Amino acid sequence: MKDALNVRVYRVGADAPKVAQYLGQVVGNSCKNLMTDPPPTTNDALLRLRVDAAKRGANSVMDVTCDTAGTDTWGTNCWASVSCKGVAIRAE
Repeated sequence: MKDALNVRVYRVGADAPKVAQYLGQVVGNSCKNLMTDPPPTTNDALLRLRVDAAKRGANSVMDVTCDTAGTDTWGTNCWASVSCKGVAIRAE
């Protein structure tokens, strides 16, 4: 988790650093699964995205987008969710 805090996030349209290596798409989700769960947040989804990127050895994630969804019991079993995705990279 400590490594995830060092992963930089660059939203779509932001000036990303020079790419040394592409490591693939990463995703982070924040989900309100039970009625007693707290609401999903973009910050939680971004943290999970950074954890996924750190596990791949990335130091940055570029082209990040986040979407909010309502009830989706078939796909994610969440009352509400926030999903962020981007491309994990090793920046120079």
